[in-house]
Amino acid sequence: MSAERFTLQDLADRAEIADLLARYSRAVDRRDFAALPALYAPGAVQDHGEAFCGEAALFIEWLRQTMGTMKTQHLVANMLIAIDGTEAQGEIYTINTHIFPGEPATQMTAGGRYLDHYVKREGRWLFARRRRVIDWSREEPARPSPYTARSAQGTCGPDDPSFEELPLLAG
Repeated sequence: MSAERFTLQDLADRAEIADLLARYSRAVDRRDFAALPALYAPGAVQDHGEAFCGEAALFIEWLRQTMGTMKTQHLVANMLIAIDGTEAQGEIYTINTHIFPGEPATQMTAGGRYLDHYVKREGRWLFARRRRVIDWSREEPARPSPYTARSAQGTCGPDDPSFEELPLLAG
């Protein structure tokens, strides 16, 4: 078995796709809905199965309406990416945690993958299609740890400490 060799352009493209994935996760987790449209190519499709399947613009509006006050964290893990000119595909492993408010609050954690199609337009990689596949999930009561009570707490919007602390990450 021979090791695949990457050109500098391959590495640059892979780094840009990894950044695209991180920006998507941050925008969803911080509820920065204004940042999401720039991540999708025109006509892109987001497929979350029966929960939502349709154009990216409608998906962003669906997120805005359904996320409410739940807290989320999208962690990106293994990334297998194949690039062919201005098109690419990726199998992106993730673990997503959602805390639903209530008494008691509920924590749902799901491991799965995004089956992504990307296109390069005007020098930028964008999502053309994202399909979410769930491999496993778990739901349980959410109880905050007393060990983190004095730590800075993240929020779902512009009051999150990252907006003030990391202005270079904005748009």
